[in-house]
Amino acid sequence: MAEGATIQGTFTILFTDLEGSTDLRIRIGDAAANDIISLHDDLVRSRLEIAGAVETKSLGDGFMALFNSANHAIQTAVSIQRAIEEHNQANPEKTLSVRMGLNSGDVTQSAGDAHGTAVHAASRVADKAQGGQILVSKVVQDLAGTL
Repeated sequence: MAEGATIQGTFTILFTDLEGSTDLRIRIGDAAANDIISLHDDLVRSRLEIAGAVETKSLGDGFMALFNSANHAIQTAVSIQRAIEEHNQANPEKTLSVRMGLNSGDVTQSAGDAHGTAVHAASRVADKAQGGQILVSKVVQDLAGTL
């Protein structure tokens, strides 16, 4: 997107959140926590790039990304969770727990951010998830149909 450009459209919004990141910092210290958070960032970002998602914003311990398709967003979320499970099996001393939420609706993108009621709803859906869960709104469920 060009600098200063504003784009409006209907998207599926994915929020990810590394569960317990604040407690992690308290428990093991900032330096060690930064290493684990970097692992999380690399893993999630790589799946978003593979999917061709628009990484709208890095949230410190999570991401907001936009997709043109509800099914594609769900498949990417599942891909992220599978990659996390594989990482956790191979690295039991550095386990990650990520929760995700998806919603679809009208979005306005500008200056590396996205705005709109659908974005706020996606964030609320993610907040309701537990680590390892992917929750979707009724709108996403209806759009996705049967995968």
